Amino acid sequence: MATTSPKSDHEHHLDAPIYSAGAALTESELLSQVFDQFKREDYRPPALPDVALEVLRLTGEGTANAAEIAGLLSQDPVLAADAFKIASSPAYSGRYKARSLQDIITRLGHDGLRNLVLELSMNMRVFKCPPYNDVLERLRAHSVCVARLSKIIAERVGLDGEAAYLAGLMHDLGVMASVVALHEGVNGARSLSLNSAWAAIEAIHGDVGVLVAHSWGLPEEAIWVIQHHHDVLSGVNLSQSNPTGLVAYLADMWVIPMQFGALTSEQWAQRGPYAKHQTKHNMLQAMQILGMTQRDIINIRDQAQAQITDSP
Repeated sequence: MATTSPKSDHEHHLDAPIYSAGAALTESELLSQVFDQFKREDYRPPALPDVALEVLRLTGEGTANAAEIAGLLSQDPVLAADAFKIASSPAYSGRYKARSLQDIITRLGHDGLRNLVLELSMNMRVFKCPPYNDVLERLRAHSVCVARLSKIIAERVGLDGEAAYLAGLMHDLGVMASVVALHEGVNGARSLSLNSAWAAIEAIHGDVGVLVAHSWGLPEEAIWVIQHHHDVLSGVNLSQSNPTGLVAYLADMWVIPMQFGALTSEQWAQRGPYAKHQTKHNMLQAMQILGMTQRDIINIRDQAQAQITDSP
């Protein structure tokens, strides 16, 4: 998660204070209060639309047919329309012309539809708060690009592309959820800017992401990646590594030169010790574990340039 691009005009508002009642907090106190907020019994983390949650349940069970899922999706006309539009685009369908929701569900399969519905739900309504919409939009674009690149890498090395897509899409779920929690008001955060709190947000974003992911009913493999995508290589040997986690780790690094890093320049300056994992040595180790060849890297690069750099 990073970017080295110049500071843009819209970044300056990030230095504005976060306002709520109470005295100023240190970053360690902020970290504790944000995480405690998520653990409260009465706290409700950002929720998916009801139809999206039901789609996740049905696709996870794998027993519903395309007609049943299409009927469910039709109960949310905006979500259904956007799903049909994107799934009918050349990037998803090639020359195939879908005529109905049932057509796209049959073509995408349960896992593909789940991923598309999650992406659309996050885009439209889950993470919205006006003071930080620029930050959240940057994180959303980063997550979508990591997801798409994860799928490309996974399929190239013989792994499940849809599982990798989901892991990549959700890897920074906890960062977005923490930003929303700040917007909703953490006692005493009055004098802290989002940039000054960034190291604290990073420190808890894995744990916060896991809490939200469990509330959404995400698969355990994706939850593991949410928790460990910054330490996926820590203390492992070739036989203990998590392949999907390694794929998401590489994608998280490789989208940076595509200008889809997650952080602004100010946030990069405030980053915490998590960034120590972003090294050439670790990248090469991950590639070795996945058995990637020079030809794989070239093909991945070419696919990424065609499918990612002009979007999301």
